Formats: sequence, C-alpha cells, structure tokens
Amino acid sequence: MRRFGRFVWSVFYPWVAVGLVCVALILGAMELTGCAGVSRTIGQINLISTAEEVEMGRKFSIEIEKQLEILDDAEVTAYVNSVCQNLVRHCGRQDIGYRVKVVRSEEINAFAVMGGFMYFNVGLLRAAGTEAELAGVCGHEIGHIVGRHSAKHISKQLGLAMVAQLVIGENPRMWESLVANVLSMGAMMHYSREAEREADAYAIEEMVGAEYHPEGLVIFFEKIRDLQKRTPGAVERFFATHPPTEERLATARATVAEVQGLSRLRKDSLDFCRMKEHLPEVLPDQDGEESQG
Repeated sequence: MRRFGRFVWSVFYPWVAVGLVCVALILGAMELTGCAGVSRTIGQINLISTAEEVEMGRKFSIEIEKQLEILDDAEVTAYVNSVCQNLVRHCGRQDIGYRVKVVRSEEINAFAVMGGFMYFNVGLLRAAGTEAELAGVCGHEIGHIVGRHSAKHISKQLGLAMVAQLVIGENPRMWESLVANVLSMGAMMHYSREAEREADAYAIEEMVGAEYHPEGLVIFFEKIRDLQKRTPGAVERFFATHPPTEERLATARATVAEVQGLSRLRKDSLDFCRMKEHLPEVLPDQDGEESQG
C-alpha cells in the first residue's frame, strides 16, 4: 500500500505543482503592487508567486555569484547598499528584502534578479558622476523588482510547464541555462519598452521620496547613450538591456519637469566622493588592457 501511495504521489505531484502555479497566475493577475501614482499594468502575465520569486532569485544569485567576482570591500558595498535602501523605503513593494552586491568588473553594467537581488559593477560606480546619477540607476533596478518584470518576463518566455519545473526543481540544468543567458547578453532581462518606462517612473518617485534629484536618472542614461555612440561595445550589455531611446528619455525628462520642489533635492554628497576614492584601481579587461569607463 505504501509503495502504491508513493507511486500515486509521484504521478500526481507535478500536476499539483502546476495547479499551484495556476493559482499564482490568478493571484498575480489580481495583484496591484508598486509605487503610488504609477501604472500597475504591464500587459504581461506572472505565473510566479512572491515566495517562489524570492526562492528562484536566491537560486539565481547562487549560480550567478559562482561566475562573477564579487568585490570584497565593505565600505563600497555598504555605501551602495545605503543608497539602495534609502530608495527602497520609498518604493511600493515592501514584501521582500533587497540585497546588494558590487561586482569587480570595469564593464558599465547593473542588473536585478527577481526576488530583490541586485548587482552593480565597479565600472558603473566609476562612470556615475554624482550620487543622484547612481541613485537613478539603483532606483531603476529597484523599479524592475517592484514591477516584478523578471518574473513576468520569465513567465512569458518559459510558459506554465517550464515554470512549474523550475518551481519544483525537476530541471536543475535549466538554472544553468538561464544564468548563462543573463551573464552573456542579459537575454532573460530584455524588458519591453513599457517595462523600462515603468521602471524609470518608479525610480523617479523613489528618488524624490528619498530626496535625490531625479535629473540624475536622465543624465546617466544620456551619458550611456552618448558613450555607446562614441565607443560601440563599451556599454553593450547595459545598452542591450536598458536601451535609452529618445522617446524613453523624453518621457523621463517630462516626468522630472513635473516634480515640485526640485531645488530642495540633493545631487551629490561627500559620502559619494569618498566611495569613488575608495574604488580599486582600474581593472584589466579580458584582453589584459585597461577598461575605460
């Protein structure tokens, strides 16, 4: 009888998992999360519950950190984390924790993994000219987490059956494939233009709440656009996953122009300057030459 019970459970367990994912789909469709005043509808279906999102993000982060060199500098990491946590306190998603790591790479890049895991390259910190510029990037990545863009994108790309396999852990090699895609060209992080605009809008609201001047967001993305024009490939990965189109920049500029009391918001700080001074020397790139950022 026990053997028969185990057989029945082995047959029906995957379908139970699929059923739970379907429930998550229904709840996800009803969900209204995000910062006040920003559209909550992305037009993508989310098959992943909050608990599953956090667990999948944790697994992502473990695999990702096997392939990235995390900067071992408590002062730099603490500073970037403090900027992020200042913004998090003013975002509309408080049901998860937000974790920050700095990657020892001169490539100008940053990305967020579902469930609140964020990564910022040394090259990006070096490229930011003010604290407001850095806060703009941090706010944008937080915005992707608030909007659950990774969960929605993976749901759309993989579909119900494969998401169920990830949730119940039936296909461990799928994690390796997903991580490889993220680390190559951010293939799983190619968000829609609507998702990018929403992340910008979240970032601006978070920045104003935390008293960072939101112009920093626009300035940094303009800098990335201009750098891509001058030196194609210098910011290829960042540009591919966060394309600063003219329409997107114009929308962000218009949103910033509507903010009241901009003069009271800060653009820079001594802590930012100290962090820049504390960054490691310019690191060699893969070809052994110095990366310029």
